[in-house]
Amino acid sequence: MPARPNIVFVLSDQQHRDTVGAYGAARSPTPHLDRLADEGTRYDNAWCCSAICSPSRAALFTGRLPHRFGSVRNDLTIPAGTPNLAAALAAQGYRLGYSGKWHVDKATLPTDYGFEGKNFPGYGFPAWLFTGPVDPSSRRVRENAYYEYLADRGFAVPTLSDTMPTWEPERKALLLAARQSGPQEAAIPWFVGEEGVRLAESFCRRRKSDGRPFFLWMNFWGPHNPCHIPEPWFSMFDPAEIPEPASLRETFAGKPACQKLMAHYWGTWGAPWDFWRRYLAAYLGYCALIDAQIGRLRVALERAGEWENTLFIYSADHGDMMGRHQLTDKGPYMYDDIYRIPLIARGPGMARGGNDDIVYLHDLYDTALAASGAPPDPKSDGRSLAGAGGPPREAVFGEFDCQILTHPQRMIRTPARKFVWNAGDISELYDLERDPDEMTNRAQDPAYAGDKRILAERLLEHLRRTSDPLARILEAVRHGL
Repeated sequence: MPARPNIVFVLSDQQHRDTVGAYGAARSPTPHLDRLADEGTRYDNAWCCSAICSPSRAALFTGRLPHRFGSVRNDLTIPAGTPNLAAALAAQGYRLGYSGKWHVDKATLPTDYGFEGKNFPGYGFPAWLFTGPVDPSSRRVRENAYYEYLADRGFAVPTLSDTMPTWEPERKALLLAARQSGPQEAAIPWFVGEEGVRLAESFCRRRKSDGRPFFLWMNFWGPHNPCHIPEPWFSMFDPAEIPEPASLRETFAGKPACQKLMAHYWGTWGAPWDFWRRYLAAYLGYCALIDAQIGRLRVALERAGEWENTLFIYSADHGDMMGRHQLTDKGPYMYDDIYRIPLIARGPGMARGGNDDIVYLHDLYDTALAASGAPPDPKSDGRSLAGAGGPPREAVFGEFDCQILTHPQRMIRTPARKFVWNAGDISELYDLERDPDEMTNRAQDPAYAGDKRILAERLLEHLRRTSDPLARILEAVRHGL
């Protein structure tokens, strides 16, 4: 019997799938991920269940849709006793390691679940160090693992230049991108990679002596804005070579009011393409810097002789608007730019080539359980990527409650149509065959009334089946949509 595989998850934060060469990036910033996709399975129809960090990450960690926790908002709390990856894998004898962003559970930290590694409560992004005076004696600085990393290596706290705030003059609060001073080794992504490599090397050494496999979860805070990265990454991509997306020409005519409101909130409404492509060049550089850390981790596993016995899976918690529809970040809009994600798996049990089955990020929970030999979780909302999990899924479902704005919405997407029910505004219906960029809302078009009715009923069936508390509201209003 082969030894149980090590399991490695690498998760980026807010990465659009088109930034990965294996998914069609014109000039690939991700050679290591592209190689991984060539050797393993590239999932071409992968989705997150929520556009928001905590709900998406909590779903991966527990296999449960976010509304089952009573929240589809950031900083949710996972109820005590909820089955989770850490508990299941530890029960199978796995060592647990964690590097980087947490943002899974507001009330706990990685070490509370038995992970080795550094704690970053909540969102935990340590870039506040770059934006003002640093008092090394303050508790906030002394207890920050990233500052400790800089000090141990003799790196100065980086500063920022070539800052790129948002477009609208009155909305300068959001920093989109900046050049970071200092060497690449002082950048936050390199720190996350260094910690991941350290844990991997330690676990591999210990496995040689006692045979215990390990689960390592390496999480980046990027390419989520602000994209402040050092050279050579900041200038790696020429803005002039980035193609303009058709959906940049969004007018929000016939769309829910919150979408244009959010464009103003982020200060991006009316920004020209020259503005966006300068930001996207930095965003691609950030993706490339993260990819380099994935390459470093692979080398560490290869040198230790553990690469071929490691299930290695990369994905993102959700996507990013990247200027599509005049929007940045994510929010109360259920465009494919946010919900469709990259997902690549290589190792024991994974076939080679593309896979067009509908899969979700929270399927990684069931995948890890199956790979470790743990018993399946009968209450999971996911299924293993490597095993039989019932008939193929025929539609994608998504859920959202709040990000900046409270705006409950639910989605069903088939290959041909997408229906979004907005509880406090007009619904949306997109003809994906004729309008793949989702520019024209057909929800009030009589020619699509039948499609809307059928999809609303299918969505309601899903909400009932998964005990979504919004089911009773949709049931009451569906005839008036």
